[in-house]
Amino acid sequence: MKKSSHLFLLTVLLVSTSSLFAQYPITLVQPENCLNNKGSITIGGFTAAHIYSVVYNKDSSAQPAITLTANAANQIVITGLTEGLYSNMSVTGVVPAAAAININGSIVLEDKCIARQKFKFIGAAYANFTGVQADDPTGFAQFYARLSVPVFKIDGIPDNATKKRFIPLRNIYFQLMYGNTDKFKLYSFDSMQNRFLNRVDLLAHNYFSGSLGINALTIIVPRRWSPNTGDLIHLYLDGISALTITKVYDTLQKSDPATNKDYNVKTALYGFSAKAAFQEGRWRMELAFRRFWLYPMTNMFNNQLNSQRENINEIYLPDNSDKKFLASRKKSSGYCNLEALFVYNTGSKPTKDDSNIFLRYSYTSNMPSASSERFANTYFQFQLGYSQDITKIFSKKGAD
Repeated sequence: MKKSSHLFLLTVLLVSTSSLFAQYPITLVQPENCLNNKGSITIGGFTAAHIYSVVYNKDSSAQPAITLTANAANQIVITGLTEGLYSNMSVTGVVPAAAAININGSIVLEDKCIARQKFKFIGAAYANFTGVQADDPTGFAQFYARLSVPVFKIDGIPDNATKKRFIPLRNIYFQLMYGNTDKFKLYSFDSMQNRFLNRVDLLAHNYFSGSLGINALTIIVPRRWSPNTGDLIHLYLDGISALTITKVYDTLQKSDPATNKDYNVKTALYGFSAKAAFQEGRWRMELAFRRFWLYPMTNMFNNQLNSQRENINEIYLPDNSDKKFLASRKKSSGYCNLEALFVYNTGSKPTKDDSNIFLRYSYTSNMPSASSERFANTYFQFQLGYSQDITKIFSKKGAD
């Protein structure tokens, strides 16, 4: 997402003397229309056919020296430039040899493209505190690796785009998560001596999950209207799916000693997600709503001793009426999740979303009402952690 900056209105800032600028005039070609390497800097005042060596910094990083020949208009032209801040430029005569000319100042090139993407691999570690009262312990650590692969509009869209702000199938993403919840005692509940699992507990305490998401539509909301310019909010509509694995011990309550029987219960998830993302400077905020359905591949313990006669969401017995995690009398209508994410970019460059500290609040519920036949089945999570874009090691090109 394009970040607002005072540099947005700035084209060239020269702190050298006016006489030097008059002797060596500078003209720019901005890398417009999302052609990221079509920018150029032209410096006049040299001698045609003479050869010069040019060095400069881009975004405070020194660039390799390049050799250029002045054209018939007595200019040297540095081409193939991308968006960035160019400074500390020095031009030295090579043929014939001549003293270096230092152009003290900064030159800003902007491609005025928004919603750019890149192949991105992110790793994160975070502490997770749940709102499940029976948890022992109540918090645990989790780690995830997330891969985002662009599909369409990799180079983004023009800053003044109108219809192009609706982008279908923008990207797909994969995520693997592992948590130290494989030693938890996850409780079952009893019905006619058959022990059944609570679906939301399986989701809250899975120690491994693999997720796949497909962006169906992205909408780029402009920062300014009439005409549309800038980049204020991204709206995402995604399809989501996952397979989770949860370690479950054969125990009914917290005081029961766990038996030597434990089960790796697999659960399938599918649904959709709607999200709004807003960024200003180093801060980013996301608000998301998800609607999904859970399908445990194993609903019951002791299935070798007791045959399974019914699923958890079809059970209703008076003995279980006080168990708030009982999912439903009838077929489950699915679950809803509300999430708020706050991110602070700790990287050296606020325009690069490379490393972040994040705080996430997540609330999941089957949304029962006073007239509903469903018992309340909810939990919340607080997550505090750190994420790092590993791909920045291989590529310095940013994404919005």
